[in-house]
Amino acid sequence: MSLGGGAATGGACYPLPVARLAVLACLLALLGLGACGGGTVATGATEAGVPDLAPVVSPDDGGSDGGGADGPRDCADDLGARARGGACVRSVTGRLTSGGAPLPGALVTVCAAACFYGTTDVDGRFVVTVGQYIEVELYSLLAHANPRLAVYYLALPPPVEQRITIADPVELLPMPLAGPAIRDDGTAQTLAQGGVTLELAQGTTLFLSFEDASELPLGAELRPLRVTQVAGQRFLGGLVPEVLYGFGPFEIVLDRKARLTFDNPAGLPAGAAVEVLVQRGLAQGGPPGWRFDVVAAAHVSQDGARIELDPGEGVLTLTWIALRRKGS
Repeated sequence: MSLGGGAATGGACYPLPVARLAVLACLLALLGLGACGGGTVATGATEAGVPDLAPVVSPDDGGSDGGGADGPRDCADDLGARARGGACVRSVTGRLTSGGAPLPGALVTVCAAACFYGTTDVDGRFVVTVGQYIEVELYSLLAHANPRLAVYYLALPPPVEQRITIADPVELLPMPLAGPAIRDDGTAQTLAQGGVTLELAQGTTLFLSFEDASELPLGAELRPLRVTQVAGQRFLGGLVPEVLYGFGPFEIVLDRKARLTFDNPAGLPAGAAVEVLVQRGLAQGGPPGWRFDVVAAAHVSQDGARIELDPGEGVLTLTWIALRRKGS
């Protein structure tokens, strides 16, 4: 495996975007190959690309009163968030499941200006120690369970008595386990799978997440997952799209816009204008990673069979893509 320039497995090498290096440090620590002490990794960077935040030492979790024998403790303010209206957050707790069954041993991170991490126990429960003033609305929870499960960035609820509790289980759907390989040789390619066609231009460079690059060839295969039950998907917030896809590789970053064509399972009328929204993530854009941004315009084909991006439009990352009729 090559670090810094990329992650190599199975004879292929994919560069790693700098924005993922903090999370990479935690993954390596779990594998016994490195360390990211204190339960926290700074993600701010200087012009030289070196983290510019000092390692954070989170206060000990001394019980429900926020303190131990010395009484209630305040959070640290290493990130300078208190002056910007940030809240004191001692911890983030929840439970990770798939198909209703617990997911033990999974890395869970809470990230924006800094990353805080924890791992799930045998019941899928996790406690992410924070101990800092943070701007809660900018932070997202992410379970690092790709490429086999459909992961997503989840907005955090407000803290209650300095603690954030995610009441309902964070449920992850299984991903398809086969698809066409996305080549990393810079050649033009057109790949079709699961009702989606992806077109990459000549010279496109790919950046895979560490998780996907660590499980090749699966992690580099195009594997769209169409979610038919859109209602109740908490990571959507208030968004109600007509069509929703999760993607593997998750959070792949491209240095050139890629064109996408979708089937039209919602039966949108021929010629209808469609907005293409992408969950922002943290590898290609800034926080909050949970937010869906309108990134491209599309139209339904004249025969009504497909939803096609307009000329010159494209996407630079694949996370979750929501399609909604413009003006809806």
